[in-house]
Amino acid sequence: MALVLGAALLGVGALIAVPPLLIGLVHALGWGAAGVVGGSFAALIQTPFTAAGSLFAILQSVGATSAAVGVGGILQAIAGVGMGIVGVFAALFGA
Repeated sequence: MALVLGAALLGVGALIAVPPLLIGLVHALGWGAAGVVGGSFAALIQTPFTAAGSLFAILQSVGATSAAVGVGGILQAIAGVGMGIVGVFAALFGA
């Protein structure tokens, strides 16, 4: 039973934590709401031949349409990671 509870908490925790972490990573790498940020990793790999539907274009779409990760997103990620940690302990130690 503890293993099932642990796996469930870990899975839900990942579902809660991953979206704000990925959005934050996309923004940190230079795909922003106003376009590619100059001097960023995204700017480094951008070419005039970037095709629609490419990974670069998808990341730009995410960066442009997702809100910056604020306090709510950070708290969401912390809660998700916390649930994951509780899940691991429950699975390992039979809470």
